[in-house]
Amino acid sequence: MKKIKGFTLIELIVVMAVMSILMVGIMQMMRPIRDTYVDSTYYEAQRNTQNGIATYIGESIRYATNIGVYTEGVSGGIAGLSAALSDFAATSEITDTSKYNIIEIDNKTAYKFNNATCYGRVLRSKTVTSTSMTTRLALGEAYYGKYTYSISLEPDSTDGATMQGMKITVSSLLPSSLHKANKNNVNSTDLVSDTNYKFVSTEVDIPMRNLIAPINGKSDITHAGSTTANGAKTYIIYTLPEE
Repeated sequence: MKKIKGFTLIELIVVMAVMSILMVGIMQMMRPIRDTYVDSTYYEAQRNTQNGIATYIGESIRYATNIGVYTEGVSGGIAGLSAALSDFAATSEITDTSKYNIIEIDNKTAYKFNNATCYGRVLRSKTVTSTSMTTRLALGEAYYGKYTYSISLEPDSTDGATMQGMKITVSSLLPSSLHKANKNNVNSTDLVSDTNYKFVSTEVDIPMRNLIAPINGKSDITHAGSTTANGAKTYIIYTLPEE
């Protein structure tokens, strides 16, 4: 009777090991292609989200008659909200806090969403006193999702002096860099300016025509040079035209 020759157990194990190595190699070769596809898909989705955040801030301040931009912990910035409120009252000569509107850009405080730690949120004032305020989250938790945003605000002028409006920039890491950041146990708004990470950014220019002429001989904007910094809080205090 003729023997049927088969594979030995050792040969099967060797073949499986070789196949596993090949599969790992193929997956590693495919990963950059996958990351590029995911990044490109995410790019448009995040541009829409970022545009929504920038538009929310822009439409809130577009018709402001007085505005102050105060950032904590930066050169020329302020110590906190109380100091910002005091400076705005002195500069605008408006002491009635019921007329104050405040948007807080918080690039500092950790925020939990679906067990992910994130940064970069917009808060809106509910009530304001001369030293404090209560807030609510603008746009809602789900709008931001699980991603970290860096939100910045800076004055826009044509001659370096006259305020024409504000430029709002919102940035966030692309998935491939977000994975890298999480792997390195680092997740903060500082990553957006790190050249080792890829990010997407949206800029929106907001014209503010009500700020062109000075009021009571004073500039309508104070501390415009103190823009939002990564890892910091910025308070945008402003008043709107009275009906």
